[in-house]
Amino acid sequence: ISVEPSRVAKAGALRWIEADSSADTTGFGYASTQESRIARRSVDGRVVVRPSTPVTLTGGVAYEYEREDLVSSATSNFGDGSFTEENTFDEHRGTLGAYAQGLFTLSSGLTANAGVRFDDNSAFGGFTTWRTGAAWRFAQGTRLRASVGTAYKAPKFRELFIAVPFEVGNPELQPEQSTTWELGIEQALVSDRLRLGLTYFSSRFRDLIQYSLVDFEDSSVPTYYNLGAADSHGLEAEVSYRVLDALTVSGQYTWLATEVTDAGASFSPVFEQGQPLIRRPEHSGRVRVAGRPFSRLGLGVNVNYVGTREDVDFELDLLPGRVMLDAYTLVELTADAALLEAAPGRPGLTALLRVENLFDADYLAVVGFAGRGRTILAGARLSY
Repeated sequence: ISVEPSRVAKAGALRWIEADSSADTTGFGYASTQESRIARRSVDGRVVVRPSTPVTLTGGVAYEYEREDLVSSATSNFGDGSFTEENTFDEHRGTLGAYAQGLFTLSSGLTANAGVRFDDNSAFGGFTTWRTGAAWRFAQGTRLRASVGTAYKAPKFRELFIAVPFEVGNPELQPEQSTTWELGIEQALVSDRLRLGLTYFSSRFRDLIQYSLVDFEDSSVPTYYNLGAADSHGLEAEVSYRVLDALTVSGQYTWLATEVTDAGASFSPVFEQGQPLIRRPEHSGRVRVAGRPFSRLGLGVNVNYVGTREDVDFELDLLPGRVMLDAYTLVELTADAALLEAAPGRPGLTALLRVENLFDADYLAVVGFAGRGRTILAGARLSY
């Protein structure tokens, strides 16, 4: 294809995340402490080509490196005697991916897209995922859209390698897989300053990784397995209002329903046939206020709400049972500052800052594990 230089764009991204966490839990006849350090680094480079006005082609390569170092100690008084076990693992893996996408304007107001990605994971081999969709825009500010696609999710390191009483990793785990489709409608009003949106979505999950305690006495038997299948569907409503050219207020609400359609195991307290998936709130939402007081500085405030949701409590009786976790609300601050603007032959550099749980609220994300307190994350984005 003969392409003019002005129709070719290059972009790149570099991400570096490191986090430390610790937990002190007691339950089911034992107490444990866990300390872990997680590192995740990724680089992504892509080229965007516009051979003609109605066609945009994107291709890229990405690499992600993950590593976790965990030290766990557990003391148990369960059964005939007491014992202490220690578990340490230091594991890493890398994923090399390549992707391509095409965006096509088929007619006035009608666009379509199709993309495919191949990931080669050093621990699980190759996976191909895809996504395709279309959107129709009408003169009165109405937009209809539809899409369908697939995805996969690799097991966590602890699901593979943890070894403490009643939690044993399974090195034979395979990634979870899913297929999702959605239908949506958007409406622009008030000279395009007000936008309303409503989306229906449906997902089918298979090979879900779930906890299943199949042997109380043998501490070497894994507790994590690829089990059956589950479905989820729901509605997502969105509203956005541009108060000023540099100030926007937006909100989002999600209603979600889930169901286990194939438990895949005779005893799995967290994956019961016909029951909802645990830790998935039926109601959740977010309100965001974002502004750009200066051309190089962006600021934002997010208020995130997570409704009540079911979880499993292993301290109730000999057999664990389901409990309802309380709803919670967290406040988050975001900022980005362009330190160096991109120009021909010169990269751009943007500093990023995010403060999660600004008011250090107490909440439970999982039974027995307190939610993360105030957390400050800083980073940078390099573009060229």
